Amino acid sequence: MPFDQIDKPAILRPLGGIEKLFWLISQNRQTHFAITAEVAGSSQVAQWQEALDRICGQLPVIWSRIVPDSRGVPLFEVVPRGSIPLQVVEDAGSNWATHVAAQIERPFDPSEAPLLRATLLHGDDRAVIILCAHHTIADGLSLSFLMRDLLRTLGGETVVLSPVTASLEQMVASRAEPAGTLTPPPEAPPAGRDAPYRLLNGSLPHVESLRFSREKTERLRAWARAERTTVHGALSAAATFAASVRMPGWSDLPLRIHSPIDVRGRLLGGSEDLGVFVSAAIVELGDGLGDFRRRARFFSDSLAPLKASELLAGMVGMMRDQVAGITTVDQAQAFLAQQAGADILLSNLGAVDFPDRYGPFTLEALWGPSVTLGFALAQTVGAITLGGRLHLLHTSYEPTRGLLAETSSILDAVLQDSPGYV
Repeated sequence: MPFDQIDKPAILRPLGGIEKLFWLISQNRQTHFAITAEVAGSSQVAQWQEALDRICGQLPVIWSRIVPDSRGVPLFEVVPRGSIPLQVVEDAGSNWATHVAAQIERPFDPSEAPLLRATLLHGDDRAVIILCAHHTIADGLSLSFLMRDLLRTLGGETVVLSPVTASLEQMVASRAEPAGTLTPPPEAPPAGRDAPYRLLNGSLPHVESLRFSREKTERLRAWARAERTTVHGALSAAATFAASVRMPGWSDLPLRIHSPIDVRGRLLGGSEDLGVFVSAAIVELGDGLGDFRRRARFFSDSLAPLKASELLAGMVGMMRDQVAGITTVDQAQAFLAQQAGADILLSNLGAVDFPDRYGPFTLEALWGPSVTLGFALAQTVGAITLGGRLHLLHTSYEPTRGLLAETSSILDAVLQDSPGYV
């Protein structure tokens, strides 16, 4: 039955492993996230609402609620489509970061659909749109794709989205050889050490943005290529140096970076479907990495073998098996603390090849993801490169003040010492 003809709840599918983990944890802590776009052009609020409803109405997982069956297995249950909640602020010049912070702190009820909401800061000739999604239905890159498709629809294009609605395990298994198998990784990546959770006190997170120039972004990319590392490695090095300077007591700690790893290009044929299609790795700084170049190479070299297709597929199967026996919020939190506890979450979505024009509208900036996993003193840096400019977004309930500015200054010093990299 077509989605727009649903007149009563229908079971879509059980949750996958990572989806189940996020569902359990979200019952106690906020793990949902936001992507923000700055858009130039004259629009009406009704245009945004219509575009939101048209694009999101094609995705059953958005119009689902999560309900356990008689055995306690959580299921996506599709409900009749309505209108996406859109909070409107008639001031496009207001500080959008404060609205992102409010969305991050405001909980979702996963037993109620839809599992996505939006905030629109609206002005005469520009707007800022914030998409906020429950983490069971999307990751940072797929929500960015949805943002692009929203802008395409807003600009007058007819956008038809893929009807595929599958978990990561289902997507990977359907492409595995032989079909339907997910083998354990040849060598499982080491787990991190348990991270303590912060106390819940109802405060808003700190959200701050910083954008590099095109020249600086290109110099950074050229430097990374020349030094046999990656932009992610350079950002990891700069962020850990900056945190050591800015956070009291961190200069003597072996800081840990949590890096989500997108699996689309390696396992899913470049899929742009909405879903949680990521793996992740934690890299802890070792001794003797006081030199910036060595530190940047250390991070990139540590992640490189974990991006191999065989290992990624195995890690997906391992996550499925490990989460299968987790049934309570406490168990889920303990598992996440062991597997994902880190000082800095660096969620780098890479260079997104999005158009800048959408009919009469221009995409000027894209920020995110803004997310926290709930750990004490943890810092999240979301990174997106759009239009040749690196966009950084810092989110934390217990922020390292000046983290982005210090990171940028450290990179400036590195690039200044390397004048040949252009």
